[in-house]
Amino acid sequence: MGVYTMAVKNLKESTKRGITILIALIIGAVGGTWIGWYQATGEYPLYAQKQMQFILPPDSNTAEQTFEDVSAFIQEDITDGKEYKEGYNCVDFALEVARNAHWKGLGAEIVGLTFEGNENIEHALLMFYTTDKGWQFYDPQIDRLTNLEIGQIYGGKRIAQIELLRLSWIPLEQAFEEANSGNSSGN
Repeated sequence: MGVYTMAVKNLKESTKRGITILIALIIGAVGGTWIGWYQATGEYPLYAQKQMQFILPPDSNTAEQTFEDVSAFIQEDITDGKEYKEGYNCVDFALEVARNAHWKGLGAEIVGLTFEGNENIEHALLMFYTTDKGWQFYDPQIDRLTNLEIGQIYGGKRIAQIELLRLSWIPLEQAFEEANSGNSSGN
């Protein structure tokens, strides 16, 4: 077999492999989106509509959510089964569970823990308000509701601060003004 014929054959084989990998990636991305949507909403996304519509999570009604509502959600949420690893840590767990809770109509806040001897947030978890038992903290990595207080030992360390993550929409001009004035509080 000549060098040219061999090169063409190798090119054909590598092109087939490349196309196969590309198809597998596309199927995985589409399937992952459908699976994530289904896990969060319990329904499959509808693409058969004539007009594209933005689908937003339902409004959460923390004024009516009970401890039983939160407990039932925690029991059915499967995020705690994911592996903690580089690129998917406690913040990712908290963000994913908060998103899933909002899709189920439950209000969830993300909080960060700062421990004695460190100025930075070292652990993220969730906080749910319930009408019958007040604020409930939930660690989505270990699938456990817990009470937290400053000074308490958690994970072998003493809690120095509990901070609430706030995300809000602000006008872009305001963000530019804050950045230019040195005030980057984000609020």
